[in-house]
Amino acid sequence: MVKSLHWRPSNLGRLLPCRPRGGLNDTLCQIELCREYCLRNNRDLWVDTYWSGLHDCLSTYFERSDFHFGSPSDDLIGNGSFVPGCIKGKLHTYDSAYNRDLHNFVDTTSGTLLSFDFSRRYQETLLLHEQCGERNPIDLFSRLRFKRELRRHLQHEIQKLGRYDAIHARNT
Repeated sequence: MVKSLHWRPSNLGRLLPCRPRGGLNDTLCQIELCREYCLRNNRDLWVDTYWSGLHDCLSTYFERSDFHFGSPSDDLIGNGSFVPGCIKGKLHTYDSAYNRDLHNFVDTTSGTLLSFDFSRRYQETLLLHEQCGERNPIDLFSRLRFKRELRRHLQHEIQKLGRYDAIHARNT
């Protein structure tokens, strides 16, 4: 018999805002990477997809999952410590850009990579991860569920297609 672990963030005030970048696959991969880290390290995950290629909140499409949608408020963050340190006091105002040498996103003021070492355990209050890149997002799909009205719409559109062997939809 296989046992499932159902995790809910404990809201200990240790946060991980994930701001995935890139297309949908990159976005889902980065969310799953952060979700796994939070599970191992008892952190609250906040997923902010406004910065991604989606330019919208996942809550528009999916029912609540084992993480928060959006970005944590300043009240929730308090005066804690940050990784990377360059964003302390600027979580909602820093600027980022893709750095070709580092192959990912950096803070434009300091040039610091906007992430942390996923193999380490941190005591800092907030760990920011704003990156792109691929991984396997399949585990995340088992935790997300389309909203009822979107499920109905998708089912209707698929039925209109008639008989088919496969569908591959991309906007790249």
